[in-house]
Amino acid sequence: MKWMIGFLILQTLFVAKPGLLADEAPDPQVVANLTRITALSLDIVDDIAYVALGPSGLSVVDVSNPERPRVIGSVRTPSDAYEVKVVGNFAYVAGWAAGLVVVDISNPRAPRVVSSQRTPTNALTIDVVDGLIVVGCWNVNINGGDPRHGIVLYETTGPRPNRLANFNTPGWAGSVFIDGSLIYVADGPGGLLLVDSSDPENPRTISSIETRVRAYGVAVRDDIAFVADNSAGLAVIDASDPRRMVTIERLAIPGASYDVSIRGDYAWVASTAGVFVVDIANPNNVELLTNIPSSRARDVKFYKDHAYIADSFGGLKIVQIAR
Repeated sequence: MKWMIGFLILQTLFVAKPGLLADEAPDPQVVANLTRITALSLDIVDDIAYVALGPSGLSVVDVSNPERPRVIGSVRTPSDAYEVKVVGNFAYVAGWAAGLVVVDISNPRAPRVVSSQRTPTNALTIDVVDGLIVVGCWNVNINGGDPRHGIVLYETTGPRPNRLANFNTPGWAGSVFIDGSLIYVADGPGGLLLVDSSDPENPRTISSIETRVRAYGVAVRDDIAFVADNSAGLAVIDASDPRRMVTIERLAIPGASYDVSIRGDYAWVASTAGVFVVDIANPNNVELLTNIPSSRARDVKFYKDHAYIADSFGGLKIVQIAR
């Protein structure tokens, strides 16, 4: 009952505090919802959203008119598509049992799988920055982790990336975030791990820090890591000294938090209870502002004046956020 009361209060906070999102719409509104797809993650380039659909593969959605999104293409991947990142003419997919899957999207209406490389265990998450691909691997020991698995580093070489290194982590990689030569790994029961990839063929651990439950998602701004810590909500970790990360703030979030995305001074936390918008202008004193109802949010991406929410039960939600 206390949780229900708290949830109702959270839904009204934004109305009670107008102007907090000075550059955003006064009341974020869902303007479209593609319910016939199961969305786990997405990436958006040139008015096209590439949506990872789990067992259904990859869907291509025209979002040039956010209020009328249209599915214009799709492709089955060799196994479940969990996360996708787009670079140039290729979509790089964390493809579960198939590992790293590469999809040619030069014709968005007719995407096609051009390669796949098995990873040591199931590929759950991926990031691609400046020619480096990092794939995070998952294993079945949710609470204990598995130090025999972790992340795999590749060099983007068109349709067939070159594997550079396997790097084992104490837990399992729920999310990876590349920031220059640093890789932040939300390592489930292993907490937050910071890896040096300045020599990508020989990555090394710089430091790690425990979280209260399991670190599922991470996003970084100005050396501050915002970690989706499952039922423990949001953890804010100062990584300005990479050798000694420090937790500086925590914030309770209803449900179980799975991912976090940042736009300006706001973190959007994807949770089983909705998407929660947090003011992070002062990382030492973050504040929960409002929520967007969602059945099981897994990912949030921003494009132009809208937020795009991947919901594994509710499909693709499009929310107007800018004035």
